[in-house]
Amino acid sequence: MLDGNRLAEAVDEVNAGLIVARERGDRANERQLLVQSIAPLAALGDWDQAAAAGTPILAGAHDMFAAQTAAFLAQIAAARGDDATLARCVTVGEELRQSANIDSRSFAILTLARAALERAAADD
Repeated sequence: MLDGNRLAEAVDEVNAGLIVARERGDRANERQLLVQSIAPLAALGDWDQAAAAGTPILAGAHDMFAAQTAAFLAQIAAARGDDATLARCVTVGEELRQSANIDSRSFAILTLARAALERAAADD
């Protein structure tokens, strides 16, 4: 659905999955679904919802899902001037930039690049 630019539909599908995961008490699947919701929410401009979905992910284990979350929330945090969230994203990025998992490493590098751009912009 993301490929077809059907972002709102993607969010609806994730929300339906979240209902089922929560009914079953499936915390792992709930976590994965929350991560899946962040990209379309951010693209739709629903930054509050994206941040709400991502905050518990950043607070949990620093794994591929946290790396993906950090990459998206770093953009939102930078745009909002939310230095605390940007710092949490950078922490995840720093932890995972040498990960053996290529996805984790890629998201970590994106996060750190966003933070570097923000630092450079602040210096100008």
